[in-house]
Amino acid sequence: MKPGQPPTSMPNINDEYETRNQGEDIQASEIDEVTGLLNIRAFTRRVKALISSAPPGTYAIMCWDIDRFRIYNDMYGFSAGDKLLRDIGDYTTKNRGKFHSEAQARIRSDYFACCIRKDKLDLSCVINAINDMMDYISPAFHCVAHVGAYLINDLNVDVILMCDRALMALKSTKGDAPFQYAWYDESMRQSSIEEQRNISEIVAALKNGEFDIYLQPQYDQYTGEISGAEALARWFHPENGVLSPAHFIPIMEKNSLIEQLDEMIWEKTAAFISQVNKITAAPFHISVNVSRKDLFNESTADRL
Repeated sequence: MKPGQPPTSMPNINDEYETRNQGEDIQASEIDEVTGLLNIRAFTRRVKALISSAPPGTYAIMCWDIDRFRIYNDMYGFSAGDKLLRDIGDYTTKNRGKFHSEAQARIRSDYFACCIRKDKLDLSCVINAINDMMDYISPAFHCVAHVGAYLINDLNVDVILMCDRALMALKSTKGDAPFQYAWYDESMRQSSIEEQRNISEIVAALKNGEFDIYLQPQYDQYTGEISGAEALARWFHPENGVLSPAHFIPIMEKNSLIEQLDEMIWEKTAAFISQVNKITAAPFHISVNVSRKDLFNESTADRL
């Protein structure tokens, strides 16, 4: 295979729904049409059946995804992306013993879920198995596995929430995290709830105009005069006082709110320059920040 080419199709292991899903009577509507695995509805039903006859803590939900799947689609095209997903379905079905899965599904996009007995689940071994699979299916595209797992101690928790919690654990392994797998714990849920509260508060602050410019002077060392300034964003919180960018910029960048803040800062800066120009003949320059998100927006230049 030449570098840059999409992987060739693997042989179709078995297209029979019954074989893929351990002889269950699965309806066609419960099969993921791309991978041939269970869809989320059938996976939910299967997990409920498994845990109903087992003590709490017997089973776990494990979720994983394809690292940089969007880049794969961009490089090779969406049809190649679908083929990769289909090959993963074939491989995991043929090599079920490597994962010890009693139910496996594609829950959305490139996210997969498995229900596995806790005493058979070794996340480090799962990482190796997924890496081996991806090296076999798509050797030209390097992929590093990340896995999150949720131990089913409370049988009354909805299976969808179980998957969400396994995905929270998966999310914690991304970015600069020093590990590739993690078990869910309650602090992850609390962290997600707190982040959502912060997002809601920031959205309200944008609507209420609580963000304003804070000018950092620029000094001309040759003339000894202030030659301009840099406009920095500050959050004038009604209860917590003035908050620095460290409290809101990372959250806004992560949740696509940074462009709204940038445009607000640009407008306030332009208004301030207009006021200064009315009382002095000397031009007053203020620099503003432009985020990475702005650079990908074709209208940014016109807005500025």
